[in-house]
Amino acid sequence: MSDSTFRPVGALVKSVSASAAADPGDDTDKVTRFWQLTVSVDIAAHTRVALEDSVLLVFADSSVWGHAVTLQKNTIIAKLKSHGVGCEEITVKVKPREAERVPTITSRDPDPIESSSANALEQSAHTVTTPGLRRVLQRLSQHRKTDN
Repeated sequence: MSDSTFRPVGALVKSVSASAAADPGDDTDKVTRFWQLTVSVDIAAHTRVALEDSVLLVFADSSVWGHAVTLQKNTIIAKLKSHGVGCEEITVKVKPREAERVPTITSRDPDPIESSSANALEQSAHTVTTPGLRRVLQRLSQHRKTDN
């Protein structure tokens, strides 16, 4: 068992005190704070929550974290109710975090190959009976170095 599931009493008291001093009209922050107190640090780091009516929507980064929440649904609901969060049901949705950077795909011409290698590929292409492999070998053979 990981020690991340245990919280020091001082940290728990501080977080409860901070939530009690917060604006009671701010339900989103209240639900998020109590969610973080209720579940393990690992689950809290990989999920986000929103309360709609009495349904707690849990957005998990992956199906693994969603499954971890699903396994603990009844316990989580009971703990949230003890904190005063009106949650009757939990719905888990898997939604990966948006990537900070979208990779760019660049195309480049393949490096030229020696003439002898290109000839060997071309000869092999004539002996191969599989059409797809034959086309690939022929295409590779076309990348021979040009004599200058």
